Amino acid sequence: MPSVPSLEQYVADLREDARSSLRLGETLDNAARLPLMKDFLTRHTAALRQWHAQGMDSRAVSHYRARTMDVLNISLYELALRQAGLEGAPVKAALIATGGYGREELSPHSDMDFMLLFDETIPPDVLENLQEAFTDRMLYPLWDLNLKVGHSMRTIDQAIEEAHKDNFTKNALLEARLVYGDSILFERFEKTFADDCAMDPKGYLRERLDGGYERRKRYGNTVFLQEPEIKNGTGGLRDYQNLLWIGKVVLGARGIGELARKGYLSVEEANELENAHAFLLRVRNEVHFQSARPTDLLDLERQGVVALALGYGEPNLLRRIEIFMRDYYASAHTIYRLARLVEQRLERDYFPRPEANEEGLRVDGFRIAGGFVFAESPDVFKEDPGRLIRVFRHAQQHKASFDFSLEVLVRERAGLATADIALSPQTQGCLRQILEDVGNVAETLGRMHGLGMLVKFLPEFEHLTCLVQHEHYHRYTVDIHTLATIARLDMVFNGEDPEAAVYLPQLRHLETPWVLYAALLMHDAGKADGIKGHSQVGVKIAGPVFDRLGLSSAQKNLALFVIAHHMEMSRVCQRYDVEDPRTASVFARTVENAQNLRALFVHTYCDANGTSATLWNAYKQALHVQLFNATLARIEGDGASPARVLAEAKSRLWETLARTQAEDDLPDDEVSAHFAMMPDGYFLNATPEEVRCHLMMAHELFESLRAEDGVQTLTPVIQWSHDEASGLSSLDVVTWDRTGLFYRLAGALAAAGINILSTRAFSREDDITIDTFAVEEAHGGPVKSPHTRARFEKAMARTLIDGADLMPEIEAQAEKISRTFFSREKSLKAKVATQVQAYREEALGKNVVEVRANDRIGLLHRIAKAISEAGFDISFARIATERGVALDTFYVAPSLSDGDASQSALDGLRAHIERALQNA
Repeated sequence: MPSVPSLEQYVADLREDARSSLRLGETLDNAARLPLMKDFLTRHTAALRQWHAQGMDSRAVSHYRARTMDVLNISLYELALRQAGLEGAPVKAALIATGGYGREELSPHSDMDFMLLFDETIPPDVLENLQEAFTDRMLYPLWDLNLKVGHSMRTIDQAIEEAHKDNFTKNALLEARLVYGDSILFERFEKTFADDCAMDPKGYLRERLDGGYERRKRYGNTVFLQEPEIKNGTGGLRDYQNLLWIGKVVLGARGIGELARKGYLSVEEANELENAHAFLLRVRNEVHFQSARPTDLLDLERQGVVALALGYGEPNLLRRIEIFMRDYYASAHTIYRLARLVEQRLERDYFPRPEANEEGLRVDGFRIAGGFVFAESPDVFKEDPGRLIRVFRHAQQHKASFDFSLEVLVRERAGLATADIALSPQTQGCLRQILEDVGNVAETLGRMHGLGMLVKFLPEFEHLTCLVQHEHYHRYTVDIHTLATIARLDMVFNGEDPEAAVYLPQLRHLETPWVLYAALLMHDAGKADGIKGHSQVGVKIAGPVFDRLGLSSAQKNLALFVIAHHMEMSRVCQRYDVEDPRTASVFARTVENAQNLRALFVHTYCDANGTSATLWNAYKQALHVQLFNATLARIEGDGASPARVLAEAKSRLWETLARTQAEDDLPDDEVSAHFAMMPDGYFLNATPEEVRCHLMMAHELFESLRAEDGVQTLTPVIQWSHDEASGLSSLDVVTWDRTGLFYRLAGALAAAGINILSTRAFSREDDITIDTFAVEEAHGGPVKSPHTRARFEKAMARTLIDGADLMPEIEAQAEKISRTFFSREKSLKAKVATQVQAYREEALGKNVVEVRANDRIGLLHRIAKAISEAGFDISFARIATERGVALDTFYVAPSLSDGDASQSALDGLRAHIERALQNA
């Protein structure tokens, strides 16, 4: 590979290349010069990518890129001057790079910001000529190259005025660098701007501190996101840049080295910060090279490829990603930690807290005042290393934060927490006290983890730190996910989430509810060995931990039960029909008793809500609560036989309907027939209102038959209802059964832009079928739009009566929805291999089909059609999509009463679905 030239030689070569390849001496219009510029950029970007791949320092890559753009911009600017007739004339104007371009930190596809600075004495006609040429001969060609360019044309006074209005502009001007033009004008700007910044350094500092807090909050407020944002995320490049800006304005410091010389960082910390910045910048450069566009999201799809390109050669993809991301998180955490340290030191100096000098409360070598804990002596931990955990308990008890100097001291003295001390009964007893302080646990554990102390007292947690989860729906690394689940349990105890009110009474029914903190803390401990089977591995890891913490036999058994089954309740809700009494019966055998059920109920809610903000919703909550109530009734019920339960349910429904039958004008024979011909499962969960509705819909269907209108007879009778609390609608369809009914109805809903969440179907012995769909609008919420419902009815008529193929309409509707309701969350789609399972679930007495696949246009329609073509009907479906991955479950039965439902037939069904999805 060719050697890398020095920066000076590189710039000289660039200038020579630009003169010849861009044909700068010739008069060409923009269109004629555009392909020459594209070739120039392509060649030099390719060379830069090659040097980057050879291991060129990331900061050098960004410097070389900035100089590449300098040469291109100077060339275009000189052409603009020539067009304006100002070539060779003493023009009091300067082309100034700002922001990252001014800092010469330009990644391959970074935004490029510059300002045309001009003297206020330039004659108006000359200025107008210059500005027009600048726009036509410089900006337009850059835009034609698909470069993202930020620009302005201002005098010195105008630039400073804009900086007063907007700190974003002020920060960009702090990086100003002369690219070409009047150096005296530029120097005058620099001095004037610096003098202006010096007028209110405290105001600027306050704004930057508050702005940094708000930005981190917007980006998850943690370094350890599964898909981090390299530039703006917590611990990202922006945190590093923020220090440069603050240092320059507040301290007059140019660079991180000067921050160290002024005492705000040690030399070692400054080196750590620079190295971490270089690593993140290298990652960003690689992401830009690969994506060929300005993106700063390190998403799951890209992580393995980026890692390989950066020299992580582990052949196992998942292991490679884990190693790479640990290094990424370590660097990002270094930036965040040291940025916060400098910020806190500046706050101490410029905004001193009165409480720092208050007497306060003295306890165990510490002083607690004004909501902060201070160390009374730098030797406080040397004198008694046990204080390294007790200090966290003191802060928890008094709801106080650590003074930043105490944080530094804890980090410096962490080595004093040897294994003998960290795992002693006294220390472990203190850790247990922290867990027992219900409603007040997450902040303390988070502080311990952030300072690197949690792994001292809980060594099993070390393997979970920075561990990427290869499950598409997780947002956080395992350690941060665990702490997020504990924060959710705090919220439940404190009644902070109105939607979680249903869980608090169940917590109070537990004998020692704090044990759930211990279960949550260890529930994913097994993931250090991989996701598969991690629950059982976690039980083995957690057992000794609970012994160290001193849990009683009953407490330990409850916590271990929750860990062993912590995914089970969510799995049952997502896959099976919770309205079927057999589901609750089977689940009751799993949980065994009410204590286990209550603990698992609360744990499942906390686990899901600690995974992603979008994973839980009102619909899932409703399913979760329904399964809990049904299972608790099964455990604590009177033990009535299924036949007795069915008889009582039918009797109650019959008595209620009898009171309204006359006003509904329903014939006795139709009511009797409905009760005689509907399957038993229908009556166990149906409400009187639902049965009444279905009876009236069936009556309307019979009326169309009596009218001898053939077409009308084939048209289903439909009824909509809406549930604002769950954010969904219910669609009831009553019609004559026919081949492919479900997939055609599913297709009509998709063509109308309606999402199916679940469906159940019941067929009467006289071939009337009742299908009920839980649905929502494409953007969420009940389907209240008359236009949307009308689209569905028209599509339903075309497919059921005319036999129309709805796939073109489905595709058109999906394209419209993607344009209208596109969001970042929906764009982060994981790629998964299609998996289809078909099996007999004997405990439920059902044939089950499960499909896991990348969600795409018409997927449900294709699956349902394949099931129909294979000779099966769908009686129940649970439809779920998590970040682009479909997780669908169906109960199926042979279409013919004597049809084959053997495992061999189910294997054939599975193969048929797989072929349908492969060929789609």
